[in-house]
Amino acid sequence: MNVAVDVGHGFTKACSERQRLFFPSLIAQAPAGVDLGEYAANETTQIDRVAYLVGDAARRHATPLWSRDKATDADTLRLVLVAAARLGATGPVTVATGLKPTRLERDHPDYRA
Repeated sequence: MNVAVDVGHGFTKACSERQRLFFPSLIAQAPAGVDLGEYAANETTQIDRVAYLVGDAARRHATPLWSRDKATDADTLRLVLVAAARLGATGPVTVATGLKPTRLERDHPDYRA
């Protein structure tokens, strides 16, 4: 499977041969909390056995990526992993980063989502 991911300052954009998606470039470890049931539950994403809030769910807990050096930031890699997983990536995966998915699609007609 081929995946293209652009972790932008505002949004993470990604596409595969089958679909495309975007979500806010926000990620934070899920805070420990009191179990209030489904009403107050935030969707978490597990990465290396650690629960994270990603995208909209992380709005109240995350520091925007524009305040960091994205090229060396571990959260940028986590957002790439989340994007690939949300696209359904399993098994051997080729990930292109640093290219906007629309440019990749324009330059490679056989890579349309």
